[in-house]
Parts: sequence; structure tokens; C-alpha cells
Amino acid sequence: MDTPLLTTPAPGSAPRWQLSAPESYLLLHGPRANSVEAFRKGLLELVARGVLTVTTFTFKRLFWFERRESVVRSGPTGPTAIQAAPPLRWIYDLYRYAESRSSSGVPHVRDLGRTARKLEVPLSSYAQEVVIPSLLKRGLLRSEEHRVLGLFYGASLVETPRGTAERARLEDLMGMAERDLADAVARDPKQALALVGTLGAAILLMDPLFPELARLGEMLNAGIGDALAIGSVELRLSSDLDLGAFDLDLGSLDSLGGAFDALSDLGDGGDGGGGDGGDGGGGD
Repeated sequence: MDTPLLTTPAPGSAPRWQLSAPESYLLLHGPRANSVEAFRKGLLELVARGVLTVTTFTFKRLFWFERRESVVRSGPTGPTAIQAAPPLRWIYDLYRYAESRSSSGVPHVRDLGRTARKLEVPLSSYAQEVVIPSLLKRGLLRSEEHRVLGLFYGASLVETPRGTAERARLEDLMGMAERDLADAVARDPKQALALVGTLGAAILLMDPLFPELARLGEMLNAGIGDALAIGSVELRLSSDLDLGAFDLDLGSLDSLGGAFDALSDLGDGGDGGGGDGGDGGGGD
């Protein structure tokens, strides 16, 4: 029996989205989605979970010029990464390999792309080689053979009926968050927190909502959460990834913002991102 991507952990609570951020990104945009962006989402999720931390330092150079250096380190929940979904575990293993090869033992964010190329899975291939196999295993995509010009067989990736249904469900959840989160943060932070928890790791696909998450974090940090009996709430973002708490406090959200800035510099050495990032995932 297929494991549902939405589960209801307690009677009366909202179902919770279960896929990791890279899997959600590929399901949403299809197999040709930007591979480097999928990698960024996965790395950001590991930061959100405390598995990794990304720190950016700014140095002055020649009067007013500045240079940024972003390093990645193991976070407090790093040892539990073995429990992660395969696309996240692959990123953590890549980090550990880069760490072991770094002269300082602290690799730069850009070293991850270089290390991936050395291991012959450049970031432009991350979606094809790592994320898509996970979606195939989950039964959300399938490989379909067909004749090309009537002469030989080719294969393409298409959504299964279940994949189509789950993508539509994810789009509904994201639409609900886009429509309701700002108002919920202003009127009922407890409802806003529940909405974020329902989206799970898919919230990391919605960059425009991060200012609202920051507002929610400020409220919790100021003690409003205690008044609403929210406290430090654990968001378990995936059924097969139990890496501890993603606490919505001001510090963690500041860390995520810094990680976004650092990951904006993450490329793949001119290889390109892979895919066109188009919408949709094919038919069934």
C-alpha cells in the first residue's frame, strides 16, 4: 500500500505534507525542473532542521569593495541525518565528503558544487540522479517507453495518476498558504503556525512567505506564543525524516535568511541548472 503524502497525526488536526523540499519541488515543476534549485531547496531544508548550518562572513577589500565567504558546518542534529529522505541524505553525505577534503575541515558552500563534480554527479544532475529515483520509488512518476519516428524505443518520465493527484493537493496547500498566511499571522498566530506545519517542507518552496514567517517568529520570540499556548512547537516536516524540531524562533529564521543569501551564490561551475523549471509534471 502506498504511504500517503498527507497524514493526519491527531483527530481534528490538519493533514501534513510529507515530502522533502527537493521532492516537492520536482513534483510541482516536473522532471525537467532546475536541478541546482532543487539542490538549494534540499540544502536549505537541512539548515532548517539543524542538520547543517550556513554562515556568511563579509570582508572589506580595497576601500569599499566587499567579499563574502559562506561556510557550511554540521548542525546540532547532524548525527541523525541517516534518517533523512534519500535526496537530503545525499546532500549531507556530499557535505561530509567535502568536509573531509577541506584543509580547514570547514568547506565553503561553493565547495559543494566542486565536490559533486569530482564525484561525477554535478549539481546539474542532482534532480535526475537523486530526486527523480525517489519520486519513482514513491510511485509518483513512472518511466514510459514509446517509439521515436517509428524506428526505435525511447523513454520519458510521466506522472502517475497518484502523482497528478498529489501535485494538485500540493498546489492547493500552497495556494491556501499564499492566500491565508499573512492574515493568520496578524489575527491568529496559532492558526498561522498550524498552516505552516501543514505545508511541511513545502513551505521552503515559497520564498515570498519568509517575511511572514519572520513576523511569526518575532511573535513567538516575544512571548506571544506562550500566551497562545504555542510555545516552542516542533514541525515534523516529513514522514521518513524525523530530525528533531524546526523551532520557529527568531534566531532560526534569521539563520534561514542568511542561508538564502549564501545559497544565492551556489552555482555549478558553468554547467547550468539542468532543465527549464517549467510547470507541471506531465500526464498520467
